[in-house]
Amino acid sequence: MTRLGVRVPALLMGVALASASSTARAQNIMATLRGRVSDEQGAGLEGAALTARSTATNASRTVAAGSSGQYFIPNLPADTYELTATFSGFSQARMDRLVLRVGQEATIDFVLRVGGITEEVLVTDAAPLLETTRNTIGAVIDKDQIDRLPVLDHDRRHAQLV
Repeated sequence: MTRLGVRVPALLMGVALASASSTARAQNIMATLRGRVSDEQGAGLEGAALTARSTATNASRTVAAGSSGQYFIPNLPADTYELTATFSGFSQARMDRLVLRVGQEATIDFVLRVGGITEEVLVTDAAPLLETTRNTIGAVIDKDQIDRLPVLDHDRRHAQLV
């Protein structure tokens, strides 16, 4: 066999090994979350907010559910997560200790219940306090002041002053 005949198979083998290693590197090292958010009747909740928060790093990613309540959160590093689903007028749903592994595609569905609308008030400056003590208006009137008061009869009876 000629020298060129030996080199061609070796060259082809090298190309095959190089492409196999690049394919191995191209494998997904991240995880994916997907699922559906619906109400108790099964209707999808478009616009529901889904937040995946890493419990180790506290990094989070939030997405909105699509028209049928479907959501998709790709490229999450393998970690333990807390996944929450919220929608206005509904109670919040949460899944704790959700472990995602490399290459995993987890499907998590949420059913949200109608909840009371909560109102949050943020006070940024204190209002002046109201004075709650009762002020009493009064004075002591002595005999001279009483004698100078006008009365209807000339006898100056104090009972007429009331």
